Amino acid sequence: MLKRLLNISLLGLFLFYYSGSVMFYHSHLIDGVKVVHSHPFPLSKTAEGHNHTQAELATISILSHASLLLVASITLLLVIKFLLNVCLAVRQKFTFQNIALLVKSLRAPPFFL
Repeated sequence: MLKRLLNISLLGLFLFYYSGSVMFYHSHLIDGVKVVHSHPFPLSKTAEGHNHTQAELATISILSHASLLLVASITLLLVIKFLLNVCLAVRQKFTFQNIALLVKSLRAPPFFL
């Protein structure tokens, strides 16, 4: 029950984040630099009708870089894990006993007298 509630909560959180980043996408031209981001803002204002302070712009920059760094780090760790698994699997010596342990059959092993 708890696992199902957690799954539904994570799905809701993802949908909330994704819809916020897609539906409120806009840009500002600040000191000749185009800042592209998304966040909810009142419908009475247009995207160009609101401004951000320097602290808000710094926060947007930090969050953008942090999310990129997180995705890059996870990707790099998964690639390293995959390469290590491949390298270690090649080094294993395949003997009859090792192969027999990998086979999932329902019959008993043969019995010799």
